[in-house]
Amino acid sequence: MHPAIPTRARPAGTRLLPTDIAWVETRTERAYVDLFAIEEHVVSGYAPARRAEFATGRACAREALASLGLPSAAIPPGPAGDPVWPDAVVGSITHCSGYRAAAVALASSYSSIGIDAEPHLAVPPEVLVAVASPVELVDLEALPADGTAWDRVLFSAKESAYKGWFPLLSGEILATDIVVRLHPAGEFGASISGTVMRGRWDVTDGLVRTAVWISSDRVIAPCRPTHLP
Repeated sequence: MHPAIPTRARPAGTRLLPTDIAWVETRTERAYVDLFAIEEHVVSGYAPARRAEFATGRACAREALASLGLPSAAIPPGPAGDPVWPDAVVGSITHCSGYRAAAVALASSYSSIGIDAEPHLAVPPEVLVAVASPVELVDLEALPADGTAWDRVLFSAKESAYKGWFPLLSGEILATDIVVRLHPAGEFGASISGTVMRGRWDVTDGLVRTAVWISSDRVIAPCRPTHLP
């Protein structure tokens, strides 16, 4: 017997995404959730741990679809490994050790969303200098010394921003091409190749979580990054 996946939507006021975006998360793996044939084909060669990660993420995604009144559907990976969502929705899936989550929204309201989760630990220095620009490194030094692993928040914000950008424009970019400006109050701004995103972050239960969204009526224009007000 495998336990049902315990999931919970973030209560209003602590959500990282607008309330019309469904967010489902879990800390319990569900390795043997039923998969669609196309998904089962993908995971047939996976190691057990990787299969469990995939299956649990899809379980979260399907529960998010259901909360929007939509039927369950296959969510296979695309050529780049990104989830291929059903028509009329956009979404994002994230996973890190002990945590899985999915967010789904109607494409009539949002062009794209991106979520990420990371352990609340400092980023190794060699990784930080590879992903952060000189300006971002200076900005990190100016943030409050309140116990927040700001380098990890920056790293996660870049991951979310990339996930939000990729379905719109695709292509290969460097981490330093993603410009992120963090605000201590739990917000950040991000831009990639003229795509401007607004995001939120939090630290909870030993995790850094970040999310971005782009409304469907948002005009993509060149960005001059500034700290959020």
